[in-house]
Amino acid sequence: MHIGVMRLVLEIPGARSLKDKRQVVRSFKDRVRSRLGISIAEVDHNDKLQRATFGIAVVSGDADV
Repeated sequence: MHIGVMRLVLEIPGARSLKDKRQVVRSFKDRVRSRLGISIAEVDHNDKLQRATFGIAVVSGDADV
């Protein structure tokens, strides 16, 4: 069994409100989940308008995946 973990910091320079940020974060998470089939969650910088930090994890029984 292989486990992959990643921390990704995303800059959102166009976000002028929390609503703008949430729209970008939601869209990004949905696209990553649907295209790659991995787990992703926002884990830090919840109070910053122009930055989001994601925790990403994947588990596979095959090393080539």
